[in-house]
Amino acid sequence: YEGFPELLERFKDAGGIITVVSHSECDHILKHYEQKCNVSPDLIFGWEEEAERRKPSPYPVREILRTFALKENETLMVDDLKPGIVMAKSCCVPCAAAGWAHQIPVIQQYMKAHADFYFPAVKDLADFVFV
Repeated sequence: YEGFPELLERFKDAGGIITVVSHSECDHILKHYEQKCNVSPDLIFGWEEEAERRKPSPYPVREILRTFALKENETLMVDDLKPGIVMAKSCCVPCAAAGWAHQIPVIQQYMKAHADFYFPAVKDLADFVFV
């Protein structure tokens, strides 16, 4: 998505922590980051995890909080679909919908109704993060 690699790079340069919780395999995620970004995630939870530790399980979020000694309000989970929102909410972590990812009305409606923040464009997320 246009502007997303730059957002990640800027966030990382500012001292931010980037983690990925995905239904993709870790090597696929790393390859994608290598091709598109100049940063790598600090931690990845991919499909290789045991089923009960995959999204939308709270396990990845709890491990991220523990690993980086973060409080819930020091994080923002960004996702484009319901499982990510469910996962974040189960851990009381603020969540933002990546509205730029889907133009399907039922998905947009769910994300607007259930995410703490809805960002129609990458720029909107960047403006929020870098207030």
